[in-house]
Amino acid sequence: YGTFIDGKKYGDFEGAKPVVGDYVVVVGVVGQYKGTAQMKNADITSFITPSTIKDVIAIGSASESNVYTEQKYLISGVITEVQNDKYGNVVIKDEAGDSILLYGLYDQIGTRYDKLAKKPAVGDTIVVIGPAGNYKGTAQLKNATLIGFTAAGTEGGDNTGDNTGDNTGDNTPAAGTTYVFENFAAGEQYAANEVHKLDDKVTVTTNDAHFTKQIRLYQSAANDYGPARNGTAIFAMASAVKSLSINAGEKANPIEVYGSTDGTNWTLITTLNPTKDYADYNVALGETAYTFIKLAATNGQARVASITIELA
Repeated sequence: YGTFIDGKKYGDFEGAKPVVGDYVVVVGVVGQYKGTAQMKNADITSFITPSTIKDVIAIGSASESNVYTEQKYLISGVITEVQNDKYGNVVIKDEAGDSILLYGLYDQIGTRYDKLAKKPAVGDTIVVIGPAGNYKGTAQLKNATLIGFTAAGTEGGDNTGDNTGDNTGDNTPAAGTTYVFENFAAGEQYAANEVHKLDDKVTVTTNDAHFTKQIRLYQSAANDYGPARNGTAIFAMASAVKSLSINAGEKANPIEVYGSTDGTNWTLITTLNPTKDYADYNVALGETAYTFIKLAATNGQARVASITIELA
């Protein structure tokens, strides 16, 4: 709600300024007006106009081998291949049919591809920024920064996965709203009945847990390090849950998923068996209109990076 460039209002600034489609970095104060969140009087610190993959290929091809530009380029495309799932060497293709290799992919705070709580996969559309160059004559973007991505099927597809309840981690989140816990204020470790409001429709209450970069649930008998722990996270919804997907990993311990219609009587829906690599686990809910979902640790520590909930 109002932007400035070099201290001048957007409309008064006579130099180059961002337009629709550009990627901008802004600094401002956050609040809300009549219930709608907004940033007021933001300073535009930088902006980048998107480039086509064809243009970036031309720029990279003109460089010497293994020499990259100081300028960074913003491009988007659909992932057609993941050549290295550790560093995130992926090939993307745009609507014009041009393809380019991203040699390394990181999030905006430098987290490597394999450590991302949610990582884009083949078929997803991604937006990235990075320097252009080439390696042995083949143009590429090196150590690209992931600005965002849209999962395959989100636009025009069902994006629901098979939802069979086998919980094998198919990396296809269910439709709905995704709550990434590192985006919320952290809580206190081992706190009892700690309430976190995710939005106007979903609240989570944690016990024997740590609401931080992930929800970390603890389960253990009393020992030299403290009392017995029985970690849970209870999600309360404004309406029935239509679909559910849980992103878990790192601590490869089982996580029990319970459902309830009153918050008191619980039914075990399934037990997830995550691996150390974070993945999405779609949960088959059956026909019961659950308005509460409980996650419980069963052995040691369990970590959940995000949850995707679609409400009826």
